[in-house]
Amino acid sequence: MRLVRLFLLGLASIYPLYWTSQFALFFLPASLRAIFFRLPLTFVDISFLQATALAGKSETFPAGVQSLFLALLFSFVIWYLRGDKFLTGGLAIVILGQSALRPFLNHLLWLRQFSLTSIFAVLLSMGMICFGLHRVLARTGGADFVDRLALLSLFAVLPEAALWLALRMYYPGPCY
Repeated sequence: MRLVRLFLLGLASIYPLYWTSQFALFFLPASLRAIFFRLPLTFVDISFLQATALAGKSETFPAGVQSLFLALLFSFVIWYLRGDKFLTGGLAIVILGQSALRPFLNHLLWLRQFSLTSIFAVLLSMGMICFGLHRVLARTGGADFVDRLALLSLFAVLPEAALWLALRMYYPGPCY
């Protein structure tokens, strides 16, 4: 029964955390920059999967650095305010890390643009994910390694993968 409750809690927590992290990392910075610096919002995509926006040309930072910085900032705030004491706080750190990882994996794997910034950002994002998963594991308990791994995959990995697959099948769109 405990495993079913953890799976349902993970399933209920994934979508709000996923969409909020997508909004905070890929829509909010560009829209605020467009408002404060009076730049045109050149691309806006709001769907059930994500909310993204681009404001003008951002040549000061490589693509994705701004979202990685915000993911680190939000994760630090969650950790500093002890939000990681709860399962959803650790899960939020995991999802922020996964969201920040996506643009850099796109550069490395699909666009074949290898740079020191992309490699460092991938390692930093993976560190955030591992830290969040460690916090989730610390809260779920478990007797041994196999039990903890099963709880972790049941709580963090399976609901997010199922949600992403279901939404991507019905709402295909650009992947950033």
